[in-house]
Amino acid sequence: MLNSMTAYGRAEKKSDFGNVVVEIQSVNRKFLDLAISLPKEFSSLDVPVRHRISSLIKRGKVNVKVFVECCGETPVTVRPNLPLVRQIKEAWELMEKDLHVVCGIDLKTLLQMPDVFQFSTEGKSEEKWNLLIHEALDEALANAAEMKQKEGFAIQQDFESRLKTLRNALEEIQVFCPEVKARNKEKLKQTLSEVMDEGKEFEERLLREACLFAEKVDIEEEITRLTSHLKQFDERMKSSSEPVGKILEFLLQEMLREVNTIGSKAQDLRISNLVVQMKTEVERIREQLQNVE
Repeated sequence: MLNSMTAYGRAEKKSDFGNVVVEIQSVNRKFLDLAISLPKEFSSLDVPVRHRISSLIKRGKVNVKVFVECCGETPVTVRPNLPLVRQIKEAWELMEKDLHVVCGIDLKTLLQMPDVFQFSTEGKSEEKWNLLIHEALDEALANAAEMKQKEGFAIQQDFESRLKTLRNALEEIQVFCPEVKARNKEKLKQTLSEVMDEGKEFEERLLREACLFAEKVDIEEEITRLTSHLKQFDERMKSSSEPVGKILEFLLQEMLREVNTIGSKAQDLRISNLVVQMKTEVERIREQLQNVE
């Protein structure tokens, strides 16, 4: 079953020590592009939160925002980020030396720099907050997954309809094939008879040209491959529990290749019209497929 990459999930968890809200928004992207916004005092959760999300979502641009509201006093430890402060001081002194100016850096300026303080909750309080945040995250992910499945189901229904149109068009082409093949054979006979009087020295060249012509106008191999691609696309779409967007993109590319080859080889107006119809359906699938995980 298909999953859409477009989704929104929100969850709120309340407790006696505070509230947590997690919002997840995702849109289509070829690869996983994950942006997480956490309060500074919970920045240590970035890695586990990132790991949790990436284990469930494989493609898309995903924005995650975590909002925390404390009830009463929550023990928070504030520490100066001394390594960063030292680096800022060294960089400042380097600029003074390079520019031949002396202006100095004072404490007020340092305090205006981002991340010069590190915030963290401690002990049991930290454990309780972490648990609450993860509970809200899991619920928001579940809500987003539900939306992805609903949109994915709608996309899958659209694909099934278009695949049926493609199969019907291919069946019509197969009906025309014997007639087109007979006409091409007659055309080849006529061409050969016109040049036979030029002598036996042309026999080998004529045979080679005849083989090339037969290969050029024969579309049976393309029909066989296209039939296989359509079947694989349908099976992958319906049976796989893993994200299949990339696989379907590859199959669709191969389908378009075979359709184009049929159009260039057939030399028949009816088949050409069907090829135009098939290319339109493939293009519409391609547009929708960009939003499939």
